[in-house]
Amino acid sequence: DEVLCDGTNDRNSVIEICIEFSKDKSLADKAQFLRNLYKSDGKGFILDGRKVSAWWNEQGIRISYGDSANTNTAQLLSWEDAAKRIDELLDLGRFAPKDTLLQMDKYEYKKAANTFWYMERDLNFDEYPELRNMFKDEWFKGGFPDSTERIAEHLKTAKGLDEIKTITQKLSDMYAENNRITRFRYSNPNIVNDMLADLYITRKDFPAQTLTYTPPERFISRDEIDKMFKRGSGISEGKYSIYLFFDTHSDKKERITFLKNHYGWGGSYTGSYNENHDAKGITFSHGDLSKPYAKIEIKWNEAEKHIDRLIKNRDYLSDAEIKNIPNYEKEQLILRIRQAYMFDTDENTVMPYPSDADYDTTKDILMQKLNDKTHTQTMLSDLKELLAQTPADARSYPLREAAIQDL
Repeated sequence: DEVLCDGTNDRNSVIEICIEFSKDKSLADKAQFLRNLYKSDGKGFILDGRKVSAWWNEQGIRISYGDSANTNTAQLLSWEDAAKRIDELLDLGRFAPKDTLLQMDKYEYKKAANTFWYMERDLNFDEYPELRNMFKDEWFKGGFPDSTERIAEHLKTAKGLDEIKTITQKLSDMYAENNRITRFRYSNPNIVNDMLADLYITRKDFPAQTLTYTPPERFISRDEIDKMFKRGSGISEGKYSIYLFFDTHSDKKERITFLKNHYGWGGSYTGSYNENHDAKGITFSHGDLSKPYAKIEIKWNEAEKHIDRLIKNRDYLSDAEIKNIPNYEKEQLILRIRQAYMFDTDENTVMPYPSDADYDTTKDILMQKLNDKTHTQTMLSDLKELLAQTPADARSYPLREAAIQDL
């Protein structure tokens, strides 16, 4: 019950659940809603002085004592069972406090208005200027958020809801025939059209046993730490670099130095996760940056242990990512080869691709050659010969040396 009542790591998840369950749809619909809302993530709780970990994915919610919910002793709660229990808790007044339930109406209409506002902004008016005629200028005066508040109030009237629902239905029909009417896929009119359709549903009222919610003490579980590491360093395809370095270097000191340099200084903030890394290590927290409700500091020697464990358990890269390693290595090698010929060349230099070829053409040519052992050997021989002719202090020397080593 504690795990369910705390929702996901999104701060609005509990009110989202209350709103959806107030529509009193089928159990299957509720279970699917939870599956889509929760996605794959987890939390760590401290209940009665003991650590309790929760992890959820497509199958449901796993709950276990300790730092991880991905254990043999974890209890699996299916999404159907989770939906049943949430229904029971809502009816008992134990799922959400009164201050959350009182915000449901305002939250839902504001969310629908915001989605409608963004959809209108993302319509392809350049190619389809006639779409502008579907909207009233008065709805959008004052910009965001004044206009969305006005739209939300309009939606609360039967006439206003009918008027805007007619527009989104028409746009949905048009989108089914031609998705170019929107500039971005996430601006699909079907999304807001479905939201508006739900506003017609008569809602179920819920009681509340408490006025406000006091969340339990939290900690960051090992499952959450694993997920953070599996996101990589924030550098494009950085996971491959880390995986391949660990695969070819067993010395812990070398790995730690590599991680420190590879990650560098930086971080990310997703709204629920805060991650920062520097020379000391990685700081991972939940909540406000200045006052997080859960925080952990991971030194680089500890990071090396986490990643090493994930790799040994075949849990760092997905099966699809592992299958893609040969392509990744070849793409990195293509960059090395291009760099080797970037400087100190002339019309007499033997190159594996035309000197005036663009990047895509060069990539295609080199990829074909790397897929053939004979061509690969020829490129290696040509580069070795070129390196022998290159002065050691030339700008291209270390680049050619690196390309030869990788080839």
